[in-house]
Amino acid sequence: MFQRIRKVELGISLAVLILIIIPACYVQPQLDDYSWPYVFKHSNTFFENQQLWYTKVNGRILASFISTLLMSGYKYYFIYSISVFTILVLFYTCINYVLTKILNKGAVSTSFITSTLIFFMLLNLPQLSTFFYWLTGSIVYLISFILCSLFLLFGLNIFKKIILEKDVSLKCFFVYMLLGISAILFYELSFIFIFSIWGLFSLFLIRRGKINKLFFLSIFIFFIFFILNIYAPGSFIKTIEYSNMESKRNFYSLLLQFFSVINNSINLTQILSLILMGLLVILYKLNYNLGSNFLAIKSSFILILILFNFIVPHFLYLIKIGTVIPDRAQNFIFAINSLLYILFFLNLNLPKIKIRYISPVYYATILAFFGMCFLPNNARVLLGDIKHDRLNLYAQQFKKRYIKLKNEKNSNVTLDQLKNVPESIFYYDLEIDSTGINYFYNEQFADFYSKAKINRSSVNRFPINK
Repeated sequence: MFQRIRKVELGISLAVLILIIIPACYVQPQLDDYSWPYVFKHSNTFFENQQLWYTKVNGRILASFISTLLMSGYKYYFIYSISVFTILVLFYTCINYVLTKILNKGAVSTSFITSTLIFFMLLNLPQLSTFFYWLTGSIVYLISFILCSLFLLFGLNIFKKIILEKDVSLKCFFVYMLLGISAILFYELSFIFIFSIWGLFSLFLIRRGKINKLFFLSIFIFFIFFILNIYAPGSFIKTIEYSNMESKRNFYSLLLQFFSVINNSINLTQILSLILMGLLVILYKLNYNLGSNFLAIKSSFILILILFNFIVPHFLYLIKIGTVIPDRAQNFIFAINSLLYILFFLNLNLPKIKIRYISPVYYATILAFFGMCFLPNNARVLLGDIKHDRLNLYAQQFKKRYIKLKNEKNSNVTLDQLKNVPESIFYYDLEIDSTGINYFYNEQFADFYSKAKINRSSVNRFPINK
């Protein structure tokens, strides 16, 4: 029976991994992907280039650094798919590593739970394309998630050692600090997660009379780097730009909008998939007699973390900008909470049940959870794009564009509109003409190919915040 179950788990794990990897072979540069070579080309030095991003755009110092390195070459679209593929592999490897360390039986493969978590994200992410298949977005949101996941793991280890009155090595604390700082310098919203984890640990330590000065030192340093990010001159400029795009509202109207955001963020698919994922994780634990290495953290506290990481970013964004968080940023919040959901289910203390009663229910739960790909959601869209060859057709259309741009002698070029675009990996196309709000991307695209002007032939508009 165990051998049969493990074969099913292995098959599903491979299927999920292949499902998220296949689109990486067909992704194409979009929007901000052409901003990096444009700014690099018009900068005298690499330092000046990074200074421009910090003073004109945002304070994501490490994200800007990595993006400039990856996307400043003339033919960087050649390595675009390789870069997206590499980040996805790092993402999968990181989740598997974190879950392996959380579970108390390292001999049992955690690839199935890893695939379960990724499939849950696949079903429910607000905007799949910008999280997995848009290189600029992957560098900011996906790498930030990786760093935050490792930060959580090292934080749990430090917390456990303090509770058990063991010495915390400087090496472990240094890595903990480095991960936290790096996450903040990739993406400012990482700080909210880092602060919530720090607050949870501090609360436990204070209650047990084992407060450690290292935790207070760490949050002070994290605050410094958070301020370095959030108060960058470029961040001020972008905040003003976004705020001016929204009509001014009073506090009461903002509060109503906030509750509307909360209400709209909860849907039947998400609730059903969360229940099934929870049941699947619990049955997995019972099937293999597993448990968490960090049971000192009660599941109720993890629920508080989830609520904090969901409510605070939305509320702060409404107050600061006056609108809802864009879907591409909500991806990061949802991914972080998805990891916390898994930790919540792994930390639940449940009575042991005999295996013969678990196996049939386990099979049924696997079927129900992964069968959700046939309901309206991201997974169904992705499967449809693969089945109907939309991914390949999309890549071929871009190839024709590249050939036309290379061979076209005229400095003013009009490109054909994209047809039957795969929504799973497509974000936003070029504007039709200079009246479009994002026409500056056309200008950067034209500069990349040494053209005076590039337009698109007819309407095929997809909103940025779907």
